[in-house]
Amino acid sequence: MDWTIAIHRNRTALLSIIVALMASLGLVDGGKLTTLPFYLYRKALLILRPAEAAVRRLIVMAAYDLALRGVKPRTRRALVGRRAFAFPNTANFAPSFNLIDPLKTFGGERPDYAFFGPAFGDDHGPQDTSPVPAAGLGRRLLALNSALNSIQKQALRLNRWYTIRDAALGQNRPHRLSPLRPGLPPYNRKRPRHEVETVLSECHGLALYARARRDSS
Repeated sequence: MDWTIAIHRNRTALLSIIVALMASLGLVDGGKLTTLPFYLYRKALLILRPAEAAVRRLIVMAAYDLALRGVKPRTRRALVGRRAFAFPNTANFAPSFNLIDPLKTFGGERPDYAFFGPAFGDDHGPQDTSPVPAAGLGRRLLALNSALNSIQKQALRLNRWYTIRDAALGQNRPHRLSPLRPGLPPYNRKRPRHEVETVLSECHGLALYARARRDSS
């Protein structure tokens, strides 16, 4: 398996999707999100959520590739990226991408996708234009874009997480076994309605293969 090619192909596809989304929301050249119309906020989430899941799987692949090449992370504490949600988006703050999948809820993700064309598309019927706060959405997009532009750094962060996990398990302390949640990835659909879902499906299969090879070594 040539991990470099697989990582590059999927990273390029995801960057294209996220850059287009950020441009559509005006999150370029230092722009910030404060509020968005509800319908636009919802549509942005329908791309952002599967994109985050795909990037986590891309990082799993990159971390395995680094491990194969003998690149060892520093041993300081691994961060999983909660800062992207907890702090305001200031000019001097770079939100950190969350490397760990949220655990599955028994209610499941809401299957209320109404995907659309390339630029948010052609929804039918009235649109809810009431404003909703969007600063958190903006921070998540910035964190995601930053992660895509620093895949090797994110892979080293994840390898630090693996080191901490192995130490915890060796001491019989509870710890997540994998950065990926069991089963299907978040926001998975049998019939993709947007390119990001197709990328997520490919990244998920490759990440499962990389995780299995890593855990068996």
